Amino acid sequence: LIAKLIHIQINDNRLRKIMTTKILVIDDDVAITELMSMLLRTHGFEVLTTNFGAEGIRLAEEKTPDVILLRSEE
Repeated sequence: LIAKLIHIQINDNRLRKIMTTKILVIDDDVAITELMSMLLRTHGFEVLTTNFGAEGIRLAEEKTPDVILLRSEE
């Protein structure tokens, strides 16, 4: 998924000038959210992160991200 997002962002310069893709990363592991944030920001994405599910719901409602990345536990 990340590779597809980066590919879209790099290949469509017009879209990048008009809008920045906002991504919300939710994971209880701080190292994961920090790593994902650094990786995505280097490719021009606006990144929001949280390590708490309830805060993730609040951010999703308030900031309306284009993409939400989270870990699903089965």
